[in-house]
Amino acid sequence: MTSKTNPKLETIRIQDASQTFHYYKNEANVWDSFWHYHPEIEITYIHQGRGLRFVGDSIQPYQTGDLVLFGKNLPHNHLSHRSDDQSDNQVLYGLQFSNNLFRDFRECEKVSKLFQMAKYGIYFPNVSQEIKDKIVAIEKSRPLTRLIYLLEVINALVEEEHYETLSSISFDEHKDLKKQHSRIDDVTTYIMENFNKSISLEKVSIMAGLTPPSFCRWFKKNTGSTYIDYLNNIKIEKSCQFLIKTDWAIKRVAYESGFESLANFNRTFKKYKKQAPNLYRKVLSA
Repeated sequence: MTSKTNPKLETIRIQDASQTFHYYKNEANVWDSFWHYHPEIEITYIHQGRGLRFVGDSIQPYQTGDLVLFGKNLPHNHLSHRSDDQSDNQVLYGLQFSNNLFRDFRECEKVSKLFQMAKYGIYFPNVSQEIKDKIVAIEKSRPLTRLIYLLEVINALVEEEHYETLSSISFDEHKDLKKQHSRIDDVTTYIMENFNKSISLEKVSIMAGLTPPSFCRWFKKNTGSTYIDYLNNIKIEKSCQFLIKTDWAIKRVAYESGFESLANFNRTFKKYKKQAPNLYRKVLSA
């Protein structure tokens, strides 16, 4: 989960590398938590992996194939699901570049508008595999080809009609967001680390220094989700990994995910995933 501090500023030394943009590949069995922001625009492509994506005040599951555009200074983090299979790595490709990269090109007015909208984070569900393959190919391409591929990727995002903004708030627009992150991090870190235990509303309210009614209002305002929905989302996403990666009985999956009864687990799982746990396992394991 995110750390118990404010989001950290990541320093990206694009100029030191004598490159117009910074390209990286992050591959590991589990990604270390890094709740951070930077003044550069970033495009991330999940080549392989599953977990939770935190963007501003948004929390959503991510999966293989996801492509997201992060605007400047927007806090974000990927929390990967743990796997006992060492060959089942998380693989992310990233492109980072200055917000002003295309500022002096008159042909790039639409690009500037896209970058402005990206301050909330943008998820593109329908980007072609061809474009995603170009992101991967940048790693071993010649310098000029790398730049051409970057332009083609950005052009595809500009032309994409289907997209979803992620955060309901912009980091730059809300002066109190940095202050709130510290308290939010304390609470959400505790939830993530203890999701499979009994977490009472009273306990997390005390952690935040609020009464339960005030905590519920504050939590919804700052995360975009009710406390119960947030907790259940974490539990259900964890249970999905147990269903896929283990052969545990459904009852054990329920208890390992923090549910006190099998009936409650089945009901909650169907609410969030629109199908029963055993059917989910059957479909994903086929």
